[in-house]
Amino acid sequence: GDASSDASIGGSVLISGGNGMGSSAADGGDGGNVIISGGFSNGAAVTDFAGDVVLEGGNASAGVAGSAAVSSGFSEKGSSGNIAISSSNSGSHGISGDIIMKTGASKAGPSGKVTIMSGSSSSGQGGNID
Repeated sequence: GDASSDASIGGSVLISGGNGMGSSAADGGDGGNVIISGGFSNGAAVTDFAGDVVLEGGNASAGVAGSAAVSSGFSEKGSSGNIAISSSNSGSHGISGDIIMKTGASKAGPSGKVTIMSGSSSSGQGGNID
């Protein structure tokens, strides 16, 4: 909800899948997924668009605007999760979607940089960037 008094903070929203709470070493259960999907378009014309999914940080009047972060989950004993960014295949009469990574323009100083890094490994090689 909104917060209207000085130095207050608006309410947060947490969407979380259910927890797999078993403790069996063989199969303790899996956590539930969270799926956010744009609306389906049933129109027959190529100009009918399905709904987008937009993830963005909050805007600020004078201070620093909110960031948007996407990160995989961690595991205390296993591997961390993957992050996949891809456009889907096109239909029979279309083209596949673009993948665009860019920083915003700056009015006072340099604009932000784009950094692609591979993590280090304590028992092998770090991953390649292809």
